Amino acid sequence: MADLFEYLKWRGDIPFSEGRFTEIDGLILSAFCYIDAPAELLQEMPFRISELQKQMHHLPKDVQRSAIRNETDLKLLKTLAQSPRFRDVKVLSFSGHLDDQTETQFAAYCLELCEGKLAIVYRGTDHSITGWKEDFNMSFMDKIPGQLMAADFLKTCATRFSGDLYICGHSKGGNLAVYAATTCPKNVEVRIRDVYNYDGPGFSQNFVKRASYKRMIDRLHTFVPESSIVGILFIHEEPYEFVGSTNVGVAQHEPYSWKVMGASIVRCSRSESSNVMDQALKQWLEGMTKQEREAFVENLFGLLQESDASSLEDIAKLKTVFAAGKQYSSYSEKDKARLQDAAKAFRLAITQNWKKKK
Repeated sequence: MADLFEYLKWRGDIPFSEGRFTEIDGLILSAFCYIDAPAELLQEMPFRISELQKQMHHLPKDVQRSAIRNETDLKLLKTLAQSPRFRDVKVLSFSGHLDDQTETQFAAYCLELCEGKLAIVYRGTDHSITGWKEDFNMSFMDKIPGQLMAADFLKTCATRFSGDLYICGHSKGGNLAVYAATTCPKNVEVRIRDVYNYDGPGFSQNFVKRASYKRMIDRLHTFVPESSIVGILFIHEEPYEFVGSTNVGVAQHEPYSWKVMGASIVRCSRSESSNVMDQALKQWLEGMTKQEREAFVENLFGLLQESDASSLEDIAKLKTVFAAGKQYSSYSEKDKARLQDAAKAFRLAITQNWKKKK
């Protein structure tokens, strides 16, 4: 089955000035957004994607690896630089922010696709503990710092640059794209053509009832894999579609695994496990107050932060496990009970929803 690289072979010779912006273009740019451009190049904006690839190619291997999520990011960058459709896309603006104190991980690009067409692309959660902590904060906060930054970035770029706007992002980046598009001033709102959310979490019930959200709903396009977990979190008022993936389970979150055909992402039916997980997560979260969710998240990530773990890779290290265990031992009986009760409630929610399916 074809993937986004096959799409680039098929449609990569058609520049944006001659072809419409597709849902796969948004997926490609959302994957591209995970790449960190060298600081020297960011000081020389605007620059083309082909220029970014050329500079990245000459960087030492260890520096390259620190600027990407995985090796496929480099393959994507090379392919884009050779594609008439993407090689002359310009990076007009970039914003990046990682702050452990405010628990914020944010990055976004403003890209000029061609004259009169702009793409605002938000990065999803990286491998940092801070990034994942920020995701969990969505369970009890009405708005997180990253969402406010996303709204400000869109407003700033729309003021500086003219043209139609296409807004997209993968994972948390999809949530940021929707948040920014549905909270922007009306003079920016009318320029937005489409918003693409690729397996990003939803919002609270109050948020999706906003008039600005309702006005944007026909332009919101949400895609989640058949075994999605991230994308089914919280509430999606807009209809969302399930897509096929060559991966299984949570690995379907990876955009490079999504199946495509022509200019479309392949649709599929929802898996039973995803439906059970969806209902279980909703039941689990609804069973806790905001204060209980906040306390649970603080206790859970406190185990990791006190162990000096800074990334998901660190969690598997033996020293992190020992340090987390030591931190857990120092918790009060109340905090220990809170973690244990939350874990039991989640297991119970999954069990109950599996039984409903039988």
